[in-house]
Amino acid sequence: MKLISDNLQAIIRSQIESMGYILWGIEIIPRKYSYLTRIYIDSQEKKSLGIEDCALVNRALDACLQEEDMQLEVSTPGLARKLFFPEQYSSYLGKKIRIRTKKMIEGRKNFNGELVDCDANSLTLSVDDTSQVFSYSDVSSSQLEPNYDEIFKK
Repeated sequence: MKLISDNLQAIIRSQIESMGYILWGIEIIPRKYSYLTRIYIDSQEKKSLGIEDCALVNRALDACLQEEDMQLEVSTPGLARKLFFPEQYSSYLGKKIRIRTKKMIEGRKNFNGELVDCDANSLTLSVDDTSQVFSYSDVSSSQLEPNYDEIFKK
């Protein structure tokens, strides 16, 4: 998989933050002959973002990344948001998340559970009534599992 350079990520983060948004994450998605760079943005004020926000950021990034040969897509992380950086986990303590590990652990790679702890190096899930610690370096992807019954009651 193609990775984005730290320098390019810093340029993207700087542009997004200068517009009053937060860089939530970046995904590089292989296509048949190229890559799609999907950029997730969120609000600094925890307000809802719309397609207008995504379009505004997309145009700004297109302008500042003219030299780069990339296809951009700007999106919001949504309710079932992926978690990209260790500092994102603490906001979701007590919530259900799903992780996929890079290597098999106890015969499996997929784990669902309640996030019970996290720090700069690892996260702890309550999986099947057992606490299980995962190093971020062992996690290939993680995603919130929203409780839609709770969300739509409001």
